[in-house]
Amino acid sequence: MKTKILFSFVVIILIINTLSAQTRFTLHHYSYWKWYESELGVDTTKFRATNTISTFHDLNERWFVSAFALVSYNWGEVLFGLGYKPAPWISFELQAGVETKNQALRGAAVLWMQKGSFTFDGVYEYGKSFEWYNVTLFHTFKKGSKAGIFLSQYKGIGPRFDIKLGKLPFWTWGTYVYDWETNGNGFVVGIYSRFKTTPAQQRSM
Repeated sequence: MKTKILFSFVVIILIINTLSAQTRFTLHHYSYWKWYESELGVDTTKFRATNTISTFHDLNERWFVSAFALVSYNWGEVLFGLGYKPAPWISFELQAGVETKNQALRGAAVLWMQKGSFTFDGVYEYGKSFEWYNVTLFHTFKKGSKAGIFLSQYKGIGPRFDIKLGKLPFWTWGTYVYDWETNGNGFVVGIYSRFKTTPAQQRSM
């Protein structure tokens, strides 16, 4: 219940902020299914759904503020951050907030880079529940679809493909991953929508 309340609160704030021309906004839903071999045979995990919402508001050409919220089937977080763009193709960001487990503090560092049709983004998070990282490297095609490499702790590594849905600001994506920590395999699939994001330093998850 606390997770849903926090998430709803942030959604309202971010939607209001999105009315500003200097604000970029992303809604994202993804699910994953992983299976691995245990000592007793093959264990599987069911589809686990996760929803995220994020926004970036430009203060000027160099500095921006951000907010990020995530809610899954048993965990959630809300983070607020400050970012710096030394050049149009690169940005650094630090975020801090709370997670739902005992309302403990949680922090994140984000690096985003874009050169031509290639985009890199990396996220590292640390909190009482666990630490986590996510890295993607993309090539974007002329019509907006993407292909690249996906690396995410607790999910794995694999090729990722994002397909743009016509002229709408929606993408669907998927990846087949191998998790070296559990020697498991799995799928991650998702759909997201972005507004006012040309260009933008947005999280890929």
